[in-house]
Amino acid sequence: MELTKQFVKAKNPCPSGYRWFIRDHNGHGDYQAILDALVADGRIDDACWLLDQFGPVDTILRLDTVDAHAIVFAGTLEVRSGITVDTLVRAGRHLCTGGGIRAGTAIVAGSDIEAAGNLASGGHIRPAATSRPAGASKRPPNSTRADTAAPSGTSRPAATSWPA
Repeated sequence: MELTKQFVKAKNPCPSGYRWFIRDHNGHGDYQAILDALVADGRIDDACWLLDQFGPVDTILRLDTVDAHAIVFAGTLEVRSGITVDTLVRAGRHLCTGGGIRAGTAIVAGSDIEAAGNLASGGHIRPAATSRPAGASKRPPNSTRADTAAPSGTSRPAATSWPA
């Protein structure tokens, strides 16, 4: 999805975020590329605002591992090993990993969160939806599903089987 300055301005962005968009991207650019640039510039809250405004996409990003300050991806994030971020991991759609997820402030997904290992966050763990869409594929065994937020600063242990 291509964002333009008129498209972004219609969402009433904060003045500093809008100036950043005009200055750093000349008022246009690819949605995910702008999210990536915001995160790289330490503007994680602005990246989350942008994702809240323009919503998820159907793109799937498959990685072996994630070890970063933060990651904000507009689509589905699938990671073969674990995810470790200093602050936030956020996916616009589904978040799935063959390992655990450790985030300093939050783990957030637009639909559900699946992890074969522990979920640990210094803040909240929040899937936006708590049920699987009709006809969705069966989840893998030995994974954890975050249907409800864990208390702040706690870990969610790995499950031995997928809840129905």
